[in-house]
Amino acid sequence: MSNIDDLLNKLDEQQPIIESTGYFPAEGAQHAVGDVVAGKIVALGSNSTQYGTYQIATVDAKICQISGAEAPNPEGKPWALHLMGTVRQNFADSNELQVGGDIAMRYDGKVKNKDGSREYDSWACAYFAPSAVDSLPAAPEVPAGLQSMLD
Repeated sequence: MSNIDDLLNKLDEQQPIIESTGYFPAEGAQHAVGDVVAGKIVALGSNSTQYGTYQIATVDAKICQISGAEAPNPEGKPWALHLMGTVRQNFADSNELQVGGDIAMRYDGKVKNKDGSREYDSWACAYFAPSAVDSLPAAPEVPAGLQSMLD
């Protein structure tokens, strides 16, 4: 079977649903300056609205602070980052987000555009792609006899 056949067969596979605790930022939520989320991307998806389609990164958050406090997450589920809005959408579009990569986002408040005619939400965003080193198998142990020859 060719690679294209393998690829097409994957379309019939049941895809796991990764439940998230909630999403950051929540629809219509008022953020406090300094709200931050950071962790490893465990799934990628998208959503479409009347304004277009945007990416969603589901993140196993190591840090998730909203309004200056650690966000409650008693079930330990990942958080869904809705990468909508010009700043976050441009960030997602300019980085090839991948499952296994690390992402961090911080809300920096409202700022005025260059000509001062309107305000927008400013976000600091960072991303590290997954490293190939992370996916390498552990090095096998060298047998004692061979090790003595190497020493």
